[in-house]
Amino acid sequence: TINNVVNSSTSVSFQTQISAIIQTRCSLTGCHNGDNGASRNWTVLSNVQTNATNIKSRTGARSMPPAGAQQLTQEQIDLIACWVDSGAQNN
Repeated sequence: TINNVVNSSTSVSFQTQISAIIQTRCSLTGCHNGDNGASRNWTVLSNVQTNATNIKSRTGARSMPPAGAQQLTQEQIDLIACWVDSGAQNN
């Protein structure tokens, strides 16, 4: 399954994989682009890293992105989880 493939990977990249997910699904007007306060601005890597565990939890529970927004695929959720579990590095 995708989950097993992603979990066995240690090379999930913020720059080439996670950043694209965040830019297209999370850091949008009304969500996490700073509209709700600077600490919720997911265009700033340090904010994403600080909130990585919560992002993993909420995306895994499918409560983020919110209802009405374009939802993440299971593969995207798995990539986020793997990146967080690998230390949420700037790689």
